[in-house]
Amino acid sequence: MPKPVPDTQIGSLTDHQHGTSDTLIGVDDAANTLYGDAFAVLDHASGGNDTLIGGADATNALYGDAFAMHDYARGGNDHLFGGDGSTNSLFGDAQSMDGHSRGGNDTLIGGDGSINNLYGDAFSMSGHAHGGDDTLIGGTGIGGPIADISLDGDASEMHDHAHGGNDLLIGGTGAFMFLVGDAGTMDGDTRGGNDTLIGGTASTDNLFGDAQAMHDHARGGNDTLIGGASQINVLYGDAQVMDGDTRGGNDTLIAGPGLSIAGSVPVNALMGDAFQMDDNARGGNDLLIGGDTGINSLHGDARIMDGNARGGNDTLIVGAAPVNDLYGDAFSMSGNARGGNDILVSGPGTDHMWGDAAFINGVAASPTAPTGSVVTGADTFVFAPGSGNDDINDFRQSDHDRIDVRAYGFHTLADMTITADGGGNTRIAFDANDGVTLVGIADPHILHPSDFLLA
Repeated sequence: MPKPVPDTQIGSLTDHQHGTSDTLIGVDDAANTLYGDAFAVLDHASGGNDTLIGGADATNALYGDAFAMHDYARGGNDHLFGGDGSTNSLFGDAQSMDGHSRGGNDTLIGGDGSINNLYGDAFSMSGHAHGGDDTLIGGTGIGGPIADISLDGDASEMHDHAHGGNDLLIGGTGAFMFLVGDAGTMDGDTRGGNDTLIGGTASTDNLFGDAQAMHDHARGGNDTLIGGASQINVLYGDAQVMDGDTRGGNDTLIAGPGLSIAGSVPVNALMGDAFQMDDNARGGNDLLIGGDTGINSLHGDARIMDGNARGGNDTLIVGAAPVNDLYGDAFSMSGNARGGNDILVSGPGTDHMWGDAAFINGVAASPTAPTGSVVTGADTFVFAPGSGNDDINDFRQSDHDRIDVRAYGFHTLADMTITADGGGNTRIAFDANDGVTLVGIADPHILHPSDFLLA
């Protein structure tokens, strides 16, 4: 019969030793430090499949296998449960992993009414350490003005050649929630796994497919991010910041259903790769899908791109929200940034669309505004019956941008009503209810069939 214990394991597993499969239970109203197998696991030793349970109203530090894993150590497939009403720090395998150590496939569940910090494998991974395929479930936070649920699929820090596993992160209920697919910081030649992040119920959901910051030659995985029932959902396909020679994965971002708090309007902010991309950072080919309520702001690559940053070929699809902003690459591009060839798909709401960016070198984008050294892409704007009244703010014939009206069955320009609106713009009416305004194109006669994709 398992007994509550405040502290465990002070020895080491070495050579080819194998840890047993144990159940350890922390003491209530205490500071608990539990190690599933040993303080250190070395050589080719491996941990058992352990169950660790934190105490209630306690401070719990639970390590599925050990404090440190070195060499070719292997972690077991452990289950860790945070205590209720507690401050819980759960590490699926260890505090630190280096060498060629490998984490197990662990399950971590935060406590209720707690501050939950969950790390699928370790706090720090370096060398050639490899994370397991872990499942992290947030639990219920304490609420209030703090980050009360934080899930890192692999670690807080990944260095050298560390590699993340393919993890599943499910947010719980809290005030501020942070879900990070691999690690808070990735640098060196680290690689992210192909992770799935599902937001919870919170005032603010922050989802990062790979890391909060990616530096050097770090590479992101191909992740799936799904927003939760939160008042604010902020989704980053790879990281908040990407610099150096980092590369983003090919990610799928899906806005959450939203949650109205005290009558507030839900907001979904989706960035295919990062908030900011600098230096030689490169974005992946991402798919972004907006929500059906509130306000959607979709950025194919980043909010800000500068230096030699390069965008991917992204697809942005709005939901049924009444107001949507779509930026094929970024809100702002400067320096030698380069945009991808993006597809922007209108929905039934009012969609404000930019194939590349709203501002280029600090100047509001338009069909004729200078772009300097910024290279813009060949973008496609897609409309279908019921798409409402929208606007395109940077339609550039020189980029070979296209307006896709095949869903209407149009065969020629004569099937549409194309007129100047008297304000320096061109209005294209698809039917009595749907149409798009090409902002900054004063003369409708410059449009040609080659500017459209016709049925």
